[in-house]
Amino acid sequence: VEQFGGNLKLPVSQRINIRAKADHSKEDAGLETTAMEVNADFALTEQIGLSAGVRRDERTDHSSVVVATQEEGERTDAVVQVEYDPGNRWRSYVFGQTTVEATGDREKNWRGGAGGEMLLTERLSAEGEVSHGELGPAARVGTNFQKSDSTNVYLNYALDNERGANGLHTRTGNLIGGANSRLSDSASVYMENRYQHSKPETGLTRAVGMTLTPTERWSVGANLELGTLKDRRTSAETERTAAAVSVGYHFDKASVSTGIEFRYDDIERSDGSNDDRTSWLFKNALRVQLTDDWRLLAKFNHAMG
Repeated sequence: VEQFGGNLKLPVSQRINIRAKADHSKEDAGLETTAMEVNADFALTEQIGLSAGVRRDERTDHSSVVVATQEEGERTDAVVQVEYDPGNRWRSYVFGQTTVEATGDREKNWRGGAGGEMLLTERLSAEGEVSHGELGPAARVGTNFQKSDSTNVYLNYALDNERGANGLHTRTGNLIGGANSRLSDSASVYMENRYQHSKPETGLTRAVGMTLTPTERWSVGANLELGTLKDRRTSAETERTAAAVSVGYHFDKASVSTGIEFRYDDIERSDGSNDDRTSWLFKNALRVQLTDDWRLLAKFNHAMG
């Protein structure tokens, strides 16, 4: 898979901001996608903001055998959003999206919705968004509670209309509840429960992790995830165990980090037999502050299983 892209944020004036983004992905003898979008933000008043944008994407499948349900062609969407922020304890927005042009067998992608954020108390905040369109309903709701100066508790749910690598629609829901706490200036911990429901599988996983910064230059992290996923069609279960460790070092104008992730899946087949899969991921990153305006970022990841 080859991927490249870029994004730009340009403040034209105190009231106008331009955002642009482009991404390209190409699989060897597979799906090739290109997406480009431009958005403009306008501050009409101190409380009212207007955003408008255009997005164009193209999909081409180079597989030797293209599945009948694959969508190929180009589509151009336009979106407008109006936001009201009185600057105190809440803000709200409404948006609308429509398809200007679609070629091939691309589906139209009109959508409308509303959302907002509210500070319920000095420590409790809530946010949410609901929308509906050609690809079905979508929703997002979340709460955040600042239990103390060092501990934060949260609960979030999102229902998405995602699209898999094969071009098919996938309705996925994720419920995440957890907490993170700063034990000291050099140590913090987190714990999460993650419940996922979707067409292929559903299940609950639990994750815990810790980050240590024993000195100003060194940082160390570790986490563990355990859970069971069940195939909604066959009821076959997958027992998952995953763990990761990472270490980083910070120079005056540069930082490097490396990490190892391990995952073991004990998979129950629909015929009653069991199979196992072991995966390893090695992650490396480099960040250099070249000047006050420029940064260099580099990553090298290697996966095996």
